Amino acid sequence: MDSAASVPRRGIDIPDHRGRVGLAQAGLDLRRNPDVAVRSVELTSEGWHVLRRTTFDYRDRKGNWSRQQRETYDRGNGAVVLL
Repeated sequence: MDSAASVPRRGIDIPDHRGRVGLAQAGLDLRRNPDVAVRSVELTSEGWHVLRRTTFDYRDRKGNWSRQQRETYDRGNGAVVLL
């Protein structure tokens, strides 16, 4: 087992300074759009606000799938997508 994987991460395994855990799970349960399949969510920053990098597969109008990534800056009661 990788020793880095066994170290608990704030905001994921143990509460961050605002008491949040599981921050890297947000978005993994999105299933309402059959043209988007979320593959992974990476927590890149867990300060006062949360920055995530989401990798997903997207099916265009022609039926072709492509893998894409987006970063989201989560402020709590709202979020911004950085294009």
